[in-house]
Amino acid sequence: MRYFPHFFLTLAVVIHLYVFLSLRRGWRLSPAPWLFFVPAVAFIAVQAARFFWRWRPEHPLAVTVTYYWMGFVIMMALALLFRDALALLAWMTDSVAGLHLGQYLGRRSVRIAVYAGFLLFAYGLYEAWNIRVREVEIVSPRLPPGSAPLRLAFLTDLHFDRSTRLSTIQRIVDMTNRQRPDIVIVGGDVVDAQFSPDGPQARILRTLQAPSGKFVVVGNHDVYSRLPVFLAFMDGSGLTPLRGESVRAGDIRIVGVDDPQTPGRRGIVEALARGEDGGFTLLVSHRPEVREEALGRFDLQVSGHTHGGQVWPFSYVSRALFRYPQGLSVLPAPDGRPRGQSFLYIANGTRFWGPPVRFLMPPEITVFTLRPERDSP
Repeated sequence: MRYFPHFFLTLAVVIHLYVFLSLRRGWRLSPAPWLFFVPAVAFIAVQAARFFWRWRPEHPLAVTVTYYWMGFVIMMALALLFRDALALLAWMTDSVAGLHLGQYLGRRSVRIAVYAGFLLFAYGLYEAWNIRVREVEIVSPRLPPGSAPLRLAFLTDLHFDRSTRLSTIQRIVDMTNRQRPDIVIVGGDVVDAQFSPDGPQARILRTLQAPSGKFVVVGNHDVYSRLPVFLAFMDGSGLTPLRGESVRAGDIRIVGVDDPQTPGRRGIVEALARGEDGGFTLLVSHRPEVREEALGRFDLQVSGHTHGGQVWPFSYVSRALFRYPQGLSVLPAPDGRPRGQSFLYIANGTRFWGPPVRFLMPPEITVFTLRPERDSP
């Protein structure tokens, strides 16, 4: 995190400059590039003030405008990058085959890319708002034979901040309750601001319904938002934090661990060893870190953090950093472990971080149905 401000500001300057120069190519004698230039400079100045002078704009409108502008610029840059990639491909083809394709990718194509950027931004807003319910079935011999299927709702990366409407929180709670889960797990990064345990946000989260328990783990953004305040907010929300410990819920054991950036964190292997039994073990870790020593000691690990990259093609960056793709993966275990294999599920996240846009990485509420092995079709 030490160099994150420098990296973020450098990236912001490069993206804004790229969009500005592209607009100059498309509209040389128009004020359009300079209409973009003014808010671009204002945005970068505000971010510099946030990072280096600790200025924190708390007003919801200021936060909303900043995030929407970020989303707009990112989607515009994607559309222009696609156009420039086509132009490069046409130039290479013209050089080899002499087809003269480049004549179709002049100033007009830049303008078309800009219009496509507006459409991408509108779609990105829609996709970020359109939360989906994703059903996953896990069949395990470690569940008691003849036991009823257990439904587990997994929410993660909610990123509630001062601009988040209460109606948005209520909608997520209502969608979750309609799935009739036995257990609710919140996989960290719940907040990007500080909320009162007696506030309206906590009162809404308290209406989550799960007869066998509601649990939460600490994410890195929860640490950034002051961990003691976050834990008090979770207590007021009726969610039980699992911090390197395990609990029994229904027919399974749930082990939760803090994010690695949490001070005094208890590691995954140590947490799994506490209260170990022979039944189904669910490991909840905000980051999809896979420890070799832990393989074969749990049945299912659920994680978030990556958002799937949030906007394609950043999904490839996420895959490169965390080794495993979004969704369900099988993790073979070394010989001699209690289990021959474990499952890892990496969720896309239930909302978004920063810009309120997604592209080809829809947000989700994941509902797991855990069944005993002999009950499977």
